[in-house]
Amino acid sequence: MDLEGLLAFVSAAEHRSFSQAGRRLHRSQSAISKSISKLEQELGVKLLERSTRTVALTIEGAVFLGRCRRVLTELDEARESVAAVASAVTGPLRVAMPLGLGRHVFVPNMGRLLQSHPGLVPDVRFTNRFPDFREDQFDAAVWVGQVPDESFIARWLCRSRWVTCAAPTYWAQYGVPARPADLSAHKRLALVGTRTGMVEGWRFTADGANVDDLPPPILYLDNYDALCELGVGGHGVVQAPLYIAAQRIAAGLLQPVLEAHAPVGEPVYLIYPQFRRASPRIHAFAAFCVSALRGDAFEAHGEAA
Repeated sequence: MDLEGLLAFVSAAEHRSFSQAGRRLHRSQSAISKSISKLEQELGVKLLERSTRTVALTIEGAVFLGRCRRVLTELDEARESVAAVASAVTGPLRVAMPLGLGRHVFVPNMGRLLQSHPGLVPDVRFTNRFPDFREDQFDAAVWVGQVPDESFIARWLCRSRWVTCAAPTYWAQYGVPARPADLSAHKRLALVGTRTGMVEGWRFTADGANVDDLPPPILYLDNYDALCELGVGGHGVVQAPLYIAAQRIAAGLLQPVLEAHAPVGEPVYLIYPQFRRASPRIHAFAAFCVSALRGDAFEAHGEAA
């Protein structure tokens, strides 16, 4: 049965006029009349008595009007229910993020997300590689660095702060550097990037420029947590994101130096593909990201993508 016919009939019956029904439904008077005639043919009964001035319900039309009103009310309620479900932050949310950010920032704060949205079921996967949204069915991802593909929606979140540090016993033995060049005589613990396979250079800001004259590494690892643990053991100097070293610094296991020369790291984005509509779940996760990526370890000012 044609829904437009039902709407035309109910409106004409309530207004006792095809023209008023047409204005209400933004249709022509003739279109209203044709829809009702088609409905009458389908039912095999006459629903309205027409005259030049008005329309009136037949007995069959009066009975049918009551049923139609109930049907349309149920349809409205069903539409509202679907809209409520669509706007609710419920169901699974599959997200990818780097291991370091996940372990040190998102996992400690995840309880807040679950408490705010008890119907949300996060499915979080840690990876330092750019996620494959189609293959792995990710809804969104937290990404550090420039977004390599313009087909993605990217929301700028923050930049991470960096720190150069070593164990207090190390500084006591080798001396505390006053400027980046003083590190030339120190033991450097270096990171090998999992994305590039290349040794990550140390970065310092001095008079607006990066200082590159640094000692060759004595050891290579592909994980900042592992590098920081070696730093705690007094084996050398580490440069790492502050959010990874922060707990060890607070505990007195690592001591930062050259803080006036500390650089700000790469931007952090929340990304999702353009083909995947930003659902209420993604919006809720974006708000959670903004709240989690706050504090001394992050620089919140910058241009949004």
